[in-house]
Amino acid sequence: MEEHRTTSEEVRASEALAQGNTGVRSEHQAHRLGRWLKAANIRERQRLNPHTTEIRTQSADSNGAMLKINSD
Repeated sequence: MEEHRTTSEEVRASEALAQGNTGVRSEHQAHRLGRWLKAANIRERQRLNPHTTEIRTQSADSNGAMLKINSD
């Protein structure tokens, strides 16, 4: 009876990227820093995982500035 056997499975990083928790302190708002932070984070994640084909993000309904960034 075979007690041990090997198996293999190809595993690769997800093609979906979840972007969340981008924040700018109130005293620094209105300088497009949120847009810059979000873009820099996405570029870095794509560099680390070049298979990324989808970005998922969400914001609170009360966060109009970030909702606008997400829709652009």
